[in-house]
Amino acid sequence: MKKQNKIILSTLTICLFIVIGVSSGREENCGCSTPSVTIPSYADSWDDKEENWEYKECAIALSDIDAEKIHVYVYYNSKLNKYRCELKYSYPGTDCSSVSKSFGMEAISTADISESDFASGEWKKYNYWLGRQM
Repeated sequence: MKKQNKIILSTLTICLFIVIGVSSGREENCGCSTPSVTIPSYADSWDDKEENWEYKECAIALSDIDAEKIHVYVYYNSKLNKYRCELKYSYPGTDCSSVSKSFGMEAISTADISESDFASGEWKKYNYWLGRQM
């Protein structure tokens, strides 16, 4: 009986770790459902296709002066040696959207960034995107 209880307890523990691992994915880290990379109409290479883009990381860029958050998802294409971001916007209590509350349809929702901006973490800053939207 004790051996059976240990097996049941071990199984439940493993299931708990699996559930925690599945539920703590990308969406939890950055607050929005993870978008798929967008291939813009100006793509100038056959290598610029969705299956060549690999998800790298995400961050939430917070503003000191505005309640809006920018949820930034970064992808990398090794064939092009290029980084691309997908942006979503939210205010407290609102769902994520590709339309900014501050900039409306003028907001960037897809943008290429340089390798140096990715490496330095500049893309994680609200003012970095604010400067690109003006």
